[in-house]
Amino acid sequence: MPKPLRFCFVFLCAWLLPCMLNGQMNSRNGKTLPCSGTIRILILFIEYDYDINDSLDPAKPYEPFSKWRKGQLPIWKDSLFDAYETADFKGKLTQFYSESSFNNFIVLGDYYPKLITIKESEVKNINEGGFNIKTIVAKTQKETGFKSNAGLGINEFDNWTLTQPGAKKITPSTDSIPKWDHVMLLYRNARNLPNSNGRAVPATLGKLFGYDCDTYSNFGTLSDLPFGICRHEFTHLFLGDNNFHSGGGERNGQGSYWIGVQCMWSVIGAAHASLACCNAWDRNRLGWKPSDKKFYTGCLDVNGHEVASVLADTSGTFTLRDFVTTGDAIKLKLPYLQPYEFEQFLWIENHQGSKRNGTTFDHFVFENETCVQPATPGLYMYIQADRNNYNTGNIYNGSADYLHPLPADGLFDIQYDSVLQKNNCVNDVLMRPFSKPLALQNPLTGNHSLEIPTRDFNNNQIIEYAELGILAIEKKDNQFIKNLSYLGNSAVAFTATGNNKIGIGTNPSTTNLITAVSNASAPSFKQNYKEPIFNCRTSYLNGWSVKILNQLPNGNITVQIKHNDFVIGNNMRWCADSIIVPIACDEAQPLTIKNKSTLIIDRGLTPTRVSKPLRFNNNKVFTDTSQLILPPNTNMVLDTGSTLIIDNGSKLHLLKGSKIYLKADAKLIIRNGSSLWLNDAQIIAEKGSRITIYKKQNYHTSGDGYIHTQNKRQLFFK
Repeated sequence: MPKPLRFCFVFLCAWLLPCMLNGQMNSRNGKTLPCSGTIRILILFIEYDYDINDSLDPAKPYEPFSKWRKGQLPIWKDSLFDAYETADFKGKLTQFYSESSFNNFIVLGDYYPKLITIKESEVKNINEGGFNIKTIVAKTQKETGFKSNAGLGINEFDNWTLTQPGAKKITPSTDSIPKWDHVMLLYRNARNLPNSNGRAVPATLGKLFGYDCDTYSNFGTLSDLPFGICRHEFTHLFLGDNNFHSGGGERNGQGSYWIGVQCMWSVIGAAHASLACCNAWDRNRLGWKPSDKKFYTGCLDVNGHEVASVLADTSGTFTLRDFVTTGDAIKLKLPYLQPYEFEQFLWIENHQGSKRNGTTFDHFVFENETCVQPATPGLYMYIQADRNNYNTGNIYNGSADYLHPLPADGLFDIQYDSVLQKNNCVNDVLMRPFSKPLALQNPLTGNHSLEIPTRDFNNNQIIEYAELGILAIEKKDNQFIKNLSYLGNSAVAFTATGNNKIGIGTNPSTTNLITAVSNASAPSFKQNYKEPIFNCRTSYLNGWSVKILNQLPNGNITVQIKHNDFVIGNNMRWCADSIIVPIACDEAQPLTIKNKSTLIIDRGLTPTRVSKPLRFNNNKVFTDTSQLILPPNTNMVLDTGSTLIIDNGSKLHLLKGSKIYLKADAKLIIRNGSSLWLNDAQIIAEKGSRITIYKKQNYHTSGDGYIHTQNKRQLFFK
């Protein structure tokens, strides 16, 4: 069984090809290969015969229980693809693309029925970097009258004529001499192609059986069907290069929009994908929707009619049916980001799970293991950064890891134990146990359970891409929970009876996330974290909220969407360099702390940069102090009994014309080196409220800035 800790090791997966910058370029045409219609793949099974030094054979230890025995074809040879289109696909890869695309993209395949054997004695280098492709091609030249296992000839494998990246491909093929559209070479025991590793190449490997090919791929396995890596690499050929990694592989020099590694679900998901299925961003990007559906991104309104659900400033009630079977999804554009900053969007999907919706891939990848929690039916959410152009400009630019899950169990300043524990779930690797203290909830900049956080574990003052703190063992109430939570856990779904709302005052939050794209080609994040300039380094609070109204027995989930919900009704802790109150928060709809809740503005412990650590409470942190800013003419209300605490060197900054109102029994506390700045702004404390500022020098005013109280006993300096 493959270890979930292994990252996709991609050989030569990126390539340079000219891009069309005219109106014909569209991601829904596919990059090199098409992502619609029907394609048929030729599979070759290859093994090495270590006839000089048998001890070099990497498959030898697996031989007693191998699913691919020496000198034979693998027992799963008919399980990868269907050779013909049928009403009930059996091949795993054919099933995957059929299910993901609503049968818009049918990927068939068949194999050459003879095993190709490469003897160690007949090649110059058994570890040759090209995996001895020339030798393989030469062996096929001796064969005439090619027929696949199902009796198919070259013409059945040439369905397309390729064009430029992003342009429409031509079908039926117009190639004057037939070509293989794609050839997969599966190696049983290649020393230089490790188990569950591979590459995809948008070029020919030579004349196979006398015919050229458009694209090919190589995969290594020692026993099992290499479904995950085959799917991943083949997807590269129509989705994009290594910078399209999402849910696997993106740490190999292609950069990321975040500091931590995201365990997303995706059509290209790999070694650390959580769900095994695709997502709504994938389907929109590739043009995959049911034939009877009007919109690429849509759901139902209150009357059961399909409506477009890409929303910018719309409130309303909507119903999301099961995402995998209907494609229903909601996409909310996050406001207030600057024009030069990466756009961000919140996506919402309803996943009912394979056991309920009857699909094959709507489950956590390792859910069949008894130690892994099953996926809970409910809403699954994530943030998209950048990557919103599919038909304008260079649609294949950008960094990897552009999708960031927002699990319902929230974001935290995750803490690690120093004593390693054996995982005992899928593998026995020693790992650092982690914990998520409620006091360290951090919805704006924290880490979460579907993520692999990064820390400066080697203490060299830089967070490097290999310094990963795997969230596999959670320490809770002095117990060690070994369930590989980062690859999926039952707490990540929003449900009617569990966490049923996300908004400005929840954890997780609808607030945009900070981005930290640095040097995409370097082996570590050693460049200035503020490069490029379109990184978003500010948390812009907004009024989006999503609340589950009901969750029906048939799986449908009805949600209430608001774009002007500015109420904080729970205890919250916010940490970010700059936290901006929405400019829409005027006197009519102020940002309001209700229900006797407490909001703490605190210094975060989760890295928001990758270099230049500072000392805080005798610890090294890769953060700055936090600042809550009220823009000009905005309003905030501390309702009866509520509290706002500015803590640990943080700043509360009111700009011209802004106001904070303290109702009865409300408290504003400025402590532990924090400060209050009033620039032509006011704080108005009603009778019975109280303001406490530790050290008078931390109170700053300018212009018409002042604190208005009913009596002196409401304002204390300590």
